[in-house]
Amino acid sequence: MFYPDVSDLSHAFLNHPFTQAILRTHPNTHALRPLLNIPSISWLSLVRAYLSEADVPQEIPQDIQQFITTIRTLQLPRPPIALNVLALPSEHGMSPKKSHEVARMATYTVHLVRANALPEHALRIVDVGAGQGYLTRALKSHLPHAHILALDADEQQTLGAQRWERRLLPHADPPIAHRTILISPGALLHTLDDWVGESDRPVPVVFVALHACGSLTPDVLRVFVASTTSPRAGWYPAAVVAVGCCYNLMNPSDFPLSSTHINNPHPLDLPTSAFHLAAQIPSTWLLPSSTSSPPTPHPAVALAVRKVTWRALLERALQTAAPAAPPSQPETQTLSSSSSPPQPNKPNKSKSATVPARWPRRPEMWAQDTSASSSSSASESSPTPTIQEPAPTTTTTGTGHTPSLLRLGRLRDSAYASWPTFLRVAGERMGVVFDDVFDDGVLDPHHRRRRCAEDDDDEEEEEEEEELKLELKLELKLERQLEVLHVLRCLVGPVVESVVLRDRVGWVREALALREGCRAGAGAGGGLEEVVVEGEGEEGGGRLCVELVNLFDQATGSGRNVAIVVAPVMPALP
Repeated sequence: MFYPDVSDLSHAFLNHPFTQAILRTHPNTHALRPLLNIPSISWLSLVRAYLSEADVPQEIPQDIQQFITTIRTLQLPRPPIALNVLALPSEHGMSPKKSHEVARMATYTVHLVRANALPEHALRIVDVGAGQGYLTRALKSHLPHAHILALDADEQQTLGAQRWERRLLPHADPPIAHRTILISPGALLHTLDDWVGESDRPVPVVFVALHACGSLTPDVLRVFVASTTSPRAGWYPAAVVAVGCCYNLMNPSDFPLSSTHINNPHPLDLPTSAFHLAAQIPSTWLLPSSTSSPPTPHPAVALAVRKVTWRALLERALQTAAPAAPPSQPETQTLSSSSSPPQPNKPNKSKSATVPARWPRRPEMWAQDTSASSSSSASESSPTPTIQEPAPTTTTTGTGHTPSLLRLGRLRDSAYASWPTFLRVAGERMGVVFDDVFDDGVLDPHHRRRRCAEDDDDEEEEEEEEELKLELKLELKLERQLEVLHVLRCLVGPVVESVVLRDRVGWVREALALREGCRAGAGAGGGLEEVVVEGEGEEGGGRLCVELVNLFDQATGSGRNVAIVVAPVMPALP
């Protein structure tokens, strides 16, 4: 199905003062200085209104209703395509979510190869950011004669993938090839030229990338476009299936890419928080059985909302907290002193399968050119280059990062069992004691009822009780406002991701010289945005379709479920 361009409306919505205020105001900020007019209502009402236009609770103000309606209009639909999934060679080592993603992406890629009649013996498949090689092995099991290259930036991931192959595919012929490189467009092109080598007739190359982090997806698209418009000697780009993720780790120059967004008279001004929120999937927040009133949130969602809200209220409680000096500490820890916060540029021992896309490790952050060593393994490359320290910026607006919460760090889920428990654990971690009004369980309803019952008959404390009730009322109102603010921010996330995805598709259309009004034929099945462009060269020439395809089911936890697919022919699916 083709969806019309909504870029102007998306710009208007995301640049609207209310949306901007929502994106730029983290609950941590609002708790200290409540400047936004946020209603004190149930956050579940917002989710109900988001999931069903016919089920909008009356307590939601009209302007918030319109806000949610616009979100539903602008976000891409996300139901997964119908797919008869092929079996995996093994699910060992994979979570159910990973297994779901690998099986469906491998199945779709096999259908794509066959729909385009790509000869398996000549076919080359490049798995960009292959990690432990789950997708690589799935493709090899279904396309045993294809030549497959697995690329990753982490030598340990590569070694792990090779160990799996020796166990599961010991007789693969041809065997899976591996390269450990810092992936960039230039390095990827150079590696492919070296891997394919010379041939009498250019061979087809299919690019696959499962959750290509940050700028890795735009880089894969750049390689496809570059090798289409400037043909290579030994190979030609036959197709791309790329699922991106971690938009907050993109190089700022990778959004926007298309002229539709770049030349818009009202350019987007999105804070970093917007790209963090793009990972949210509020369509999965309610339990399936709770479609009728009252809605029941998924326990993990309820806990996540509580964590954000209570950590924001902690900032408020810290304003009247006093330093504690436990006997075990050699020095008194005050609110102004803290342990050193995590250093963002400190090397991380736990590497990702797509390390180069992570912001301290993107290609432009390396002081030396990596193209000379792009085809060599990490063990054979030159000494580790120096990572350039990024200049301080203010792009973290709306992320909620504060020195006090950096000191607090991550707590176990059990710390959020009750408000007094949370304050006790936080106080011990931060070396402070809290004011009585906070420490008496302001946000624990069972504790509040118990205390009020104990004090009902004490006339001498009647005045104190009234003050406490007022304080409780104000804090409960603020708690609800913080919940609503957090949920409203999350609801904007799908719109941000939709804008990014449409921008990438738009850029491919422009870069490959789309003929206006040309569409792909029917039968692709599940495409959200499809166009046709003129191909160049003899091999694979004719036309190219560009689609957004919902490969995964978000209900499995696969939030980033949309693949950008480029190919001459899209598979006809059931």
